Amino acid sequence: MSAPTAAEISQQLEKIESLIGTSKRFIEEGKMVDLGSLEEKIRTLTDGLKQCDPETAKPFLEPLSKLIDSLDEIEKTLEASRQNIEKTQSELEHKKARNAYQKSKKTE
Repeated sequence: MSAPTAAEISQQLEKIESLIGTSKRFIEEGKMVDLGSLEEKIRTLTDGLKQCDPETAKPFLEPLSKLIDSLDEIEKTLEASRQNIEKTQSELEHKKARNAYQKSKKTE
């Protein structure tokens, strides 16, 4: 397999950034997101960059740094979503327990 061209790398980065944006939006909306395709696209990109000569790869240092920042944002969004789910679950469990207690008091 030959090394990708700078144009191909740029195109891959654009697709990944778009996928990250969509994934982040879906997570914020409470939708399920499969990050497997994102992982695969990043793996393809990094494998391709490894094959490039340093002169071709060097201009992509800053875009890759931004990509990492975007992935960090997804991590933060996922963590916030997880905390929200845990909070909601806890509130539901407390409500369920309170309702059960109130029902038992009524039957006494």
